[in-house]
Amino acid sequence: MKFSILQKLTALLLFAGTLWASAAAAYPVHPPKPLPPPLQPPTGPQIGTNSCGDDVVPNDYCSWEGDGTDIFIGDNSCNLPGSCTDLGEQVSIGNDSCNGLNACTGAGADGGTAAIGDNSCNGEESCQRAGQWGSATIGDRSCNGIQDCYEVGQRGEVLIGDDACYGEGACYQAGYLRTGATAAIAAVGARSAAAAVSTGSAKAIIGDRSCNGNYACENAGFSGGDGTASVTIGAGSCNEEEACGEAGKAADAGTGNATIGANACNGYWACEFTGSSYNSDGTGNATIGAKACNGYEACYEAGETDTSDPANATIGAESCNNYQACYYAGYGESAQADASIGVGSCNNYQACNYAGYSDSDTANASIGANACNGYYACDYAGYSSSAQADASIGTDACNGYDACNGAGNDDTATIGDQSCSGSETCNTPDVAVGMGSCNNFQACNGNSGPIGNNLCNNPQECNDT
Repeated sequence: MKFSILQKLTALLLFAGTLWASAAAAYPVHPPKPLPPPLQPPTGPQIGTNSCGDDVVPNDYCSWEGDGTDIFIGDNSCNLPGSCTDLGEQVSIGNDSCNGLNACTGAGADGGTAAIGDNSCNGEESCQRAGQWGSATIGDRSCNGIQDCYEVGQRGEVLIGDDACYGEGACYQAGYLRTGATAAIAAVGARSAAAAVSTGSAKAIIGDRSCNGNYACENAGFSGGDGTASVTIGAGSCNEEEACGEAGKAADAGTGNATIGANACNGYWACEFTGSSYNSDGTGNATIGAKACNGYEACYEAGETDTSDPANATIGAESCNNYQACYYAGYGESAQADASIGVGSCNNYQACNYAGYSDSDTANASIGANACNGYYACDYAGYSSSAQADASIGTDACNGYDACNGAGNDDTATIGDQSCSGSETCNTPDVAVGMGSCNNFQACNGNSGPIGNNLCNNPQECNDT
């Protein structure tokens, strides 16, 4: 049987279709493979314009641990040789920062972190090793003096706000931990160095076991303007020379406030002028915990005012036991003055002298037992030259040479039992002295107040009574 050309072509097409369908069933066609993902940006630091000497990094201006993936440096920063070398692996530096000699060397190194804001850390060694082995966060316009924030947050944790830590060594080693505990500083508002003037309120919060380097946290919460000054310092802090000096002090106008925990302020001149309103027009307030202010002249003039506003100092037990420690605490030059000091305190030369003293207004001093047993200790505590004066001193007190003289020159003043047994002690009119007291040379001379039993057992004792 013959087929026409058309029939042959039709049959061929049908066969080809059948073959194609069989092949497709046996060997299914997969969609094409997707294109590879776009290339990722290379690892490495992110450096702003005109920074790190405006040259290829790492270099003599900027270097770091690791590959620099988490290194961020803003514009116009790190432009002195050595200013940002040996950084850790997680460091962020803002614009116009770290431009001092060795300003941020070693920041965040050895597993630590450091975040530094704009216009900060521009003094010599100002933020060197900040956050090394620990964590440091520093705000804008902060730490621009020599060693202002040197080693802050080293082994610890530190948070420093904007406009903070001005003045050479202002927050030196703040949050530097020798014991491995955590510490924190938050500085909010305006504060000033000695040569500068600021307005507004100042506030500082300092955690436990902090500020234990020389001059550490000096001027923390200091207000050089017309606002409130406030500082809260935790336990075990401010235990080196001049540590926390003038913390919470209002210098020009406004209220000074300082709250300091236990076992604090035990270095030379530590916590001097804390919570004072000095050359100012505002209240002075200082509250200090137990076992504090035991360094040479520690807590000197704490909570003092020299204007017409009240002065207040409250100091815990076993405190103020060094030379002139707590001298002038709670002193109000021409205003009401209040000082409250716990047991076992003021037991050194001139310790607590003039505490709670006022020249022209009400004066109050309350001092616990076993206190005021150093030479001249507690002299003129709670004394007012022209107004009511109240001194309440506990038992076993005022037993050092000339101790408690002039204390509470009013008939409301009282001194407890077993007291005033040092030579020439308690020579104050109208003070009531307890039993077993006044047992030494010229003790209680001139005192016309009631005196307890077992007294006056030495020659010239209680003369003029």
